[in-house]
Amino acid sequence: MQDSIKKQANSLITKYNTNNPFELADYLGFITIITPLDNNISGISQNLKKNIVIYVNSELDYYKKLIVAAHGLGHAILHKETDTIFLEYTNICLQNKYEREADSFAIELLLYNKQSYKYKENVINKTSAKERLNLSMLNFKFPHSY
Repeated sequence: MQDSIKKQANSLITKYNTNNPFELADYLGFITIITPLDNNISGISQNLKKNIVIYVNSELDYYKKLIVAAHGLGHAILHKETDTIFLEYTNICLQNKYEREADSFAIELLLYNKQSYKYKENVINKTSAKERLNLSMLNFKFPHSY
C-alpha cells in the first residue's frame, strides 16, 4: 500500500508541479477552509454531496497547517467516501488504517523526492525539526532510519 500511496502523491506533484497541499486541493477542485476549530481538532476532511471540504484550524502555525492540509488531502484522495477528523496532528491519535494512510500520504507529499539512504539518526532528528514533522510521521517514509 505504501508504494501505491507514494505513486499517487508523486503523480499529483508531477501533474501540477507543486507539493503544496493547499495548491493541490485547489487544482483538484477541493474546498479548503482555514477556520477556528476546537482546540483538540487540527483538521477535518468531509465529503459533502460530492464536494470535498478540508477544514484546517486557523490557530495552527503555518507549518502545522501544511501538515494538516496534506493529511486532509490524503483522506480526500485515498478515502473519498469517509469523513474524518484529524485530532492532535503531533500525536497520531487514531491509529487506524485510514489515519496511517493519510499520514503516509502527507509525508510522501511534503518530503517529495527525499531519499531514505541519506538519512541517519541525527539527520532524521534535524529533518524532523527543520520540516516541523514529528518523528513518528517520518517513520512512514523512512521506516528504519531511527
